[in-house]
Amino acid sequence: MMEPAELLAGPRGRRFVMEAILRAGTPAEPEAPDGPEAEPGTIGWQSGPLEPFAGRWATAEPAALRGLSEADVMGSLVDSVSSAMYWEPPHPEDVFLAEPGRADELRPAAEALLEHPVFAALDRPLLAWSGRLNYPAAHIDWIDPSSPDRRFPPHLSRTDAQGRDKLERWRRHVDAGVRRARSDRPRDVRANFGGEWWATPARVDLLTTTPLPGADALAPGVEIGTPLLLQGIEDSFGLTAGTVRVLHLAPEADPRVYEVDSPDAWARLVAAFPLDVTPARRHMYYQVTGLDVGWFMPDWQQVADQYDAVHVTVGGYLATATRPIPLAGHGLPGGHTMLAGWDPDQTYWFDAPLQQVDQFEVELFERDPEDDPALDDVWRRTAT
Repeated sequence: MMEPAELLAGPRGRRFVMEAILRAGTPAEPEAPDGPEAEPGTIGWQSGPLEPFAGRWATAEPAALRGLSEADVMGSLVDSVSSAMYWEPPHPEDVFLAEPGRADELRPAAEALLEHPVFAALDRPLLAWSGRLNYPAAHIDWIDPSSPDRRFPPHLSRTDAQGRDKLERWRRHVDAGVRRARSDRPRDVRANFGGEWWATPARVDLLTTTPLPGADALAPGVEIGTPLLLQGIEDSFGLTAGTVRVLHLAPEADPRVYEVDSPDAWARLVAAFPLDVTPARRHMYYQVTGLDVGWFMPDWQQVADQYDAVHVTVGGYLATATRPIPLAGHGLPGGHTMLAGWDPDQTYWFDAPLQQVDQFEVELFERDPEDDPALDDVWRRTAT
């Protein structure tokens, strides 16, 4: 089981705990200033000054946190994920939560949340045992409103339909980006310069899945709440409909899975398969961390030679994402890494021994705030 100190060491973990405290109603929310007298440097989720929260989280009632509904726990996690950024300075809330002493104030709440049955059910490895998934794997093909008939069903292999190696194409793209950055970007690390920031093997059509508990029993029209598959997405584009494909392991399949369940697990993966991307990440990661150091990510082409899939657990995400992870203890002095662009409980498959068992449409159902302002929007399986 994850320890409170591990959860609170990560910016996303601290934000998750804070959001849960607010949902539990402890401490009482300060009144938000209205109009021109509202001062700058206020928290976005409350539009009130940060200072009234100082020292008050320790009063959060553990019983209230342990009594949070599944929707509240999931909503708190989704809010933490949606606030993750790797291309500009952290939110004022996250800076505030990183101040000395804040983790001690949040510790009782973190302990209660780690004991919550919803969190315990979420924070699991991909495999229950050899050849058995903990939950059905699900992939979402988003529906672009401008091209509703343009769908991209998952391709389960590392090679594409033309027989090309997807990760060879990925590596060529990354190398070209590093070369361009080395020659084109200013030497001043403080210069405002954007570009690619993620550390995933993205944009080459590898299959990604996120567990969807209960997917096998979903009836048409049923609400499915706030699943991580649909809302726990970093840098989400806000799409509101898609096709969900439910997959199970094929018979006799026993995939080699690397589990990222802690910052150290991510650091070990990077150090075992290091790819130096400093020129292409230096300016953006400085905005997030204030560090001008060497930046590394996994060479996914090499990783795929030893593993069929890499899975980031919920706890691993909350403890690791949006923080600099030093690699000095793993043989790369001065090197750092960042778990960027990976969603909680998400798996990237290189060669996926999976078979599709179901397919259905989903849409975001917007609730009327006049009916109940406390209710969040939810996803549901469409009736058609």
